[in-house]
Amino acid sequence: MATAWTYLLVCAEGITYLGATSNLKRRLHSHNSQNNSGWTKGRKWHLLAARRFETREDAFAYEALLKKDARRRNAWKRQSIPRAEVIFNRHGIEFDVQDWMPRKRRSVQPAPRPDYWAKQNKKLFM
Repeated sequence: MATAWTYLLVCAEGITYLGATSNLKRRLHSHNSQNNSGWTKGRKWHLLAARRFETREDAFAYEALLKKDARRRNAWKRQSIPRAEVIFNRHGIEFDVQDWMPRKRRSVQPAPRPDYWAKQNKKLFM
């Protein structure tokens, strides 16, 4: 069986890209190629993390799962912080973990609703 990979790339701006392939070295080279016409065009990409699978279907299914589930994707990104620091230091890129990591959503409290019955009762008893 041929092995396949799900991978996470990072560029100097701190943008990450998630993908899957059966040939990781060739795919990374194509992302950084001048002839690349896809979403990753125009940036220098570095391999941040990769996970090996026994089948191509498993790798692409895991990619789909990560793209659908932001919590899992962000957990993988968080696990890759030490590697990101090494990559950014090696290439002289300023790295701030707080800016790089996704922010936690803050729950928005709804505005208090007016107490309709209290107003009605006031009118009745006055």
